[in-house]
Amino acid sequence: YFLFDRIYAYGQIPQYSLFSGNGNWNDTIRWSHLPPFRHRRALINGDVEVNSLVQCNQASLADGSLRITDNGHFIVDELFLHNTDISLAVAGELTVNKQITTYYTFPEKGKWYFLSFPFDVYLNDIDKRFQLKDKTFSGKGDFLYVQVYDGEKRAQSNDATGNWTVLSPEGLSDGLVFEKGKGYLVALDAAASDNTLTFSTAGNDIPESFGKTASVPVYAASAGNTDKAHKGWYLCGNPLPSPISLSQISANPSLDGNIYIYDGNAYESYPIGSEYVLPPFSAFFVKASADTEIKLTAAALSTNAVRLKTGFPFSAGFR
Repeated sequence: YFLFDRIYAYGQIPQYSLFSGNGNWNDTIRWSHLPPFRHRRALINGDVEVNSLVQCNQASLADGSLRITDNGHFIVDELFLHNTDISLAVAGELTVNKQITTYYTFPEKGKWYFLSFPFDVYLNDIDKRFQLKDKTFSGKGDFLYVQVYDGEKRAQSNDATGNWTVLSPEGLSDGLVFEKGKGYLVALDAAASDNTLTFSTAGNDIPESFGKTASVPVYAASAGNTDKAHKGWYLCGNPLPSPISLSQISANPSLDGNIYIYDGNAYESYPIGSEYVLPPFSAFFVKASADTEIKLTAAALSTNAVRLKTGFPFSAGFR
């Protein structure tokens, strides 16, 4: 007989492995270099399901989906979300040890785009190459500008135009720039060196409900003698890192029954409860008669789902 104190196995395998097609994380045929575990890194360009305990170093999701089932637990040090045509749906458990980073590409510089995030983004979590500036700034380069919608101003002025306020970095509360589930207008300086920026959040700031459920608070601003047409407008954002169907929004007596999306020229209305689908990182208006909240739960889209096109540049002049 033989006695051994230790046995070591040594081999070489690429650090990255690419998933394509549709299948389970353990489906070896779907990976370019076997399923990545432990210290390896996953590149996901298909639709992958996790229904067991899976742990890896990094996972990058681009033009695909990652679904964690009731029995699944996905543990990753760093999670990267690329592009907007993605879906991260969590029914089981998701553990991110370090951070989640979103890569967002602006179609054009010097133009305003509607944008939202499924997590809070602070000033220090924005791409270090860029600086947040307000309308008083006159330089050119790697600068970012953000506008928030002022429903209270509209209610007081009875005017549908001119109700945007440029965010100033000096006026931020605790450095919070983008609030989860809230919509914004965002623009890059026309002289910026890159169209793609990163926005991150630390793993310990990610709630257990991330990717599962979310609620969006809606504040119905109004003034004493406000025209009814100008009361209660609020700009929301998709609070989930996945597409949401309007059928996932429960009937709410405080809302007028629609959401409103900018189509490049005007705002189109779509009925709540319908099969229209909003992509992640998109923003939409609602009209409310009282303060309320929109509750959402991640769910598979029906075969009748109709994806709405967003991402049009806002026609208002830059700055």
